[in-house]
Amino acid sequence: MLAIILLGIFAIITILIAFLSPGLGGESDSYTHYFIARHAASDPKWLLDLWGRPLFTLLATPFAQFGYAGMKVFSILVALITAYLGYLIANKIAFLHPWMAIPFIILTPLYFNQIFSPLTELVMAMFLMAGIFTYIKKKYILSAILFSLLPFVRLEAFVILPIVAIVFFIDKKYPHILLLLTGYLIFSCIGYFVFKDFLWVYHKNPYLSGSKIYGSGSLFHFVRNTNLIQGYLMAVLFLIGLIGWGLVVLKKKKKHLTAENYLGVYILAGGSFLIYYAAHSYSWWSGKGNSLGLLRVITAVLPAAAIISHAGYSLICNYLKKLKIPTAIIILVVLILLVHSAMIYRYPIAPYAEEKVISQASKWIKDNGLANKKLYYYHNLFALFLNKDPMNEDEGKMMIHFTSIKPDQIPIGALLAWDAHFGPNEGGIPIETILSDSTFKLLKIFEPETPFKVLGGHDFKVYLFEKHSQQQLPLIIDSISREVLLMRLDFENHDAFDKWHSQEEAYSGRFSLNMKSSDEFIELLNTNCCRIPFQDSLATREVKAWLKEINPKSKNVTRLVIHATKDNDQIYLPLIPDTISQEKNTWKQIHGKVSLKKFLPDGHLTIYFWKTNSKENAFIDDVSIILPTNEN
Repeated sequence: MLAIILLGIFAIITILIAFLSPGLGGESDSYTHYFIARHAASDPKWLLDLWGRPLFTLLATPFAQFGYAGMKVFSILVALITAYLGYLIANKIAFLHPWMAIPFIILTPLYFNQIFSPLTELVMAMFLMAGIFTYIKKKYILSAILFSLLPFVRLEAFVILPIVAIVFFIDKKYPHILLLLTGYLIFSCIGYFVFKDFLWVYHKNPYLSGSKIYGSGSLFHFVRNTNLIQGYLMAVLFLIGLIGWGLVVLKKKKKHLTAENYLGVYILAGGSFLIYYAAHSYSWWSGKGNSLGLLRVITAVLPAAAIISHAGYSLICNYLKKLKIPTAIIILVVLILLVHSAMIYRYPIAPYAEEKVISQASKWIKDNGLANKKLYYYHNLFALFLNKDPMNEDEGKMMIHFTSIKPDQIPIGALLAWDAHFGPNEGGIPIETILSDSTFKLLKIFEPETPFKVLGGHDFKVYLFEKHSQQQLPLIIDSISREVLLMRLDFENHDAFDKWHSQEEAYSGRFSLNMKSSDEFIELLNTNCCRIPFQDSLATREVKAWLKEINPKSKNVTRLVIHATKDNDQIYLPLIPDTISQEKNTWKQIHGKVSLKKFLPDGHLTIYFWKTNSKENAFIDDVSIILPTNEN
């Protein structure tokens, strides 16, 4: 009964904070997860988006239909379920005061803070605790399945699976080790029918190719922030429990702690926390694994750590009882210290620095009658504040995550909101690029009252532009053939394609593009047709490129696609090599022509490479888009 009362109290407290705070709660990733979950109901393909995390999206989708407020309710509900599982585990182990598991979990500083930020870490923590609880209840099959699903809530959670396998091995539950593949098998089979690739979980991993925006730091980054993560009280209790309870379990000195699988719980709880903590510490220190050193990632294993902390608390209480210290005083002191450590983060939640500036810019757009214009933006808070759908082209679009749009693709009359966080990093567009573009008119700059820096060392600002004209694409005259080229890409010095640059193969020069197994598309041109010169006299466009497929058995796996659209009309032309070479690993030319007459000047043209088999690798070099001198 006391546990239920505590859960009710924390439910009221968290709901009040979540809905009465002036700040939205959450961060950029929270809002992106919300948009993915909201759209998954109408477009189920988003359920398999690995960035969104399939299992998280599946659970969050019903709540997301009620707006961002629904996501807050989802987050609070997950936290309460996790805390209740902690209580059930403590009660089963017969820890002293098992109801203390609830404040131990919820009032861990970082965990309490993340309750108001709908993210994957809380859901992973819930599945981890559910796996431990079903293990201690000796429901080993269900436990193994729950653990196997962890990587589909947080991709890096696979590091915990070896710990689980060790526990099953110690318990001689050998078949259950194989069940740890259940999650991968389920999602691989589901994804096969969508992507025609059984290994899609690997091939579509959004972090496989790495990114230059991530960094590195101290190996002890998380240790130095213990007060912000566990808090000193929970950290000390964790160390006491890790050593003290470990000795008790191993030596079997306490009868109520010598049940058959308590050693397994000790390894699962302590091992999961330590290996996950170590993995993120190494990732941040080494610069590998696309880490930003975010403290919040540790939230996923804090409830597991709380089990060990509870063991430490039980040992201390038993010792202090011998000193005739009343139990009520011990409980009161611990609860006061827990609340104090949790308050290292400020509540109610204030708008964070970027949120204030985006809110100011959004209000200016509304106040100046511009809210109905198409808006293109990098920061997803614009979608929340202006009630925009980031996946609806009629309202504009978010220029990262869901699609990749460059400023020159924005239609005339639309607005562009560039921010210093996402614009130069994920968007890859420095502000100088837009300021020097005569097709954009600067409407206003929004700056914070107190300057602050964001990823990449940029001072955070928001620039609002209006697109008032379209600049024609520049032409190139080939000095030898005298062909008029709309584009020539030899990839020797083309920064826009740095992600795929390779020196392994080249048709000419030193570099080509390498389409790896994780790459399905490489976009070469995405533009409004009004930017194409000589529209009155020439409507035909000719495309040439050189392709080398590594697997000698591959035939026409990689295609060069020309796709033009205007209203309900479209041309979709996938080009394959002119001839199939009889030699292994040789370069083949792709060549084709297309008439854009009915798409000029208001249509849209996209030219890209498409690899139909994600298992294959291919190299691309010397791409040319040619304007023929006649229409023949």
